[in-house]
Amino acid sequence: VDIAKEGVKMCAKRNKQANCAVASVFHLPLADHSLDGLMSVFCPYSAEEFSRIVKEDGYVISVTPGKRHLYEMKEIVYANPYENDEAGYTLPDFECVEQRKVTTKICLKSKADIEALWTMTPYVHKTSKDDTQKLYNYDTLETTIDFLVGIYQKKRG
Repeated sequence: VDIAKEGVKMCAKRNKQANCAVASVFHLPLADHSLDGLMSVFCPYSAEEFSRIVKEDGYVISVTPGKRHLYEMKEIVYANPYENDEAGYTLPDFECVEQRKVTTKICLKSKADIEALWTMTPYVHKTSKDDTQKLYNYDTLETTIDFLVGIYQKKRG
């Protein structure tokens, strides 16, 4: 499920056995208590919807940006780069059973790779064209990827 129509089309073409839908995470086209688990990667979430669709003892796996995610890109683009909040999800009907931090460096080896990564982020929508162009002037770029992975289990009753 994704709100991005093109992303859902790509997924459906790559995996003919997958059930894909264009929908909002705030109104998921799934039956009550129909999932053993779900994964939410870098997207908004709805605690109420997750509780509605996940079975008792089921799981939510979340992947959210860590403090230093893409920090070197932000250093190029912003005069005052900032670290992300590492809040994780607030899911009252679930217990957080594990959290892990995944941090490493990646090397983007072309202008196309740099642009592709930047355009997948929410930063692209709130950054001026002039500031974005600073990033697109690079041929290669090493940047940090920093994720917080949370595993939540739905409480009984």
